[in-house]
Amino acid sequence: HEVVGREEREKMRALQDELARRGEGRRNASRVVGAVLFNTLVLTIFGLTLWLFRPALYGSIRAVLLFAIVFLIVIITSSLIAHLPQRVHPELIPVAFAAVIVSILFDPRIGMIAAMVLAALIGGQSEFRGTNALFLNLIGGTAAAFTVRIVRHRNQSHFAMFAIAGAYLIAAVAIGLTLGLPFIDIARSAGWGALNAVASVSIAMVLLPGAEQFAGVDTDFTLLEWSDLNRPLLRRLSLEAPGTYGHTIAIANLAESASNAIGANGLLARVGALYHDIGKLKKPQYFAENQAKG
Repeated sequence: HEVVGREEREKMRALQDELARRGEGRRNASRVVGAVLFNTLVLTIFGLTLWLFRPALYGSIRAVLLFAIVFLIVIITSSLIAHLPQRVHPELIPVAFAAVIVSILFDPRIGMIAAMVLAALIGGQSEFRGTNALFLNLIGGTAAAFTVRIVRHRNQSHFAMFAIAGAYLIAAVAIGLTLGLPFIDIARSAGWGALNAVASVSIAMVLLPGAEQFAGVDTDFTLLEWSDLNRPLLRRLSLEAPGTYGHTIAIANLAESASNAIGANGLLARVGALYHDIGKLKKPQYFAENQAKG
């Protein structure tokens, strides 16, 4: 039977606000714990994949650091995209960039798994829930991992751009037809995906030489450059030691064919064979193949 005046009312309102604040704090703490657990589980899948199926990569500190840097680039970029003032565009998340870098440096299987893990990781974040981030980046990333196999020279990177852009187009059409979206929305999504494809491949090609040196890996691009017969060292061999040069070309062809026949790296064998006698340039005339008959 106490009268509730202004002072008592303010006390009760303050109590209500404090209880609400504490409850919200507990909910926020549980969300943080859940998010950390989610991210840890997803990233653990990739770590276990390396440990079980690519132990040499898992044992290389530089390779693991490179994976971490690539993943971090994708995550930071995704955060920036999520906080754009306009509508969220999941098509711009650079999962394709990570897939291209990893596939070229190591192999397409690891690139595909990295793309799938990143798609699940980004798609599970609160900012991208309710969007098509998971599906779009899964399709775009796996396409990037597969299509780099058709690129044999750096100037052929436009093939990968077209293939990845085509994958985003097909994914946008599939989502649009499923949800009954208007044509303009489908076209806009495909356009953002094409922009992502061009940017991802272009940036990956620019960063690739530095990534090769950092990881201590020689990619097929580098091997192809070394196998160019117009390189100064090989031109010297052809002019100063023509007999050794002819022998070298024959051995290179044999080594490449034999390696390809047994599933080994024919390009690596060819490059090794091309340079295996390069030391004869020091004294070409000391070797029989470079001496005149008689």
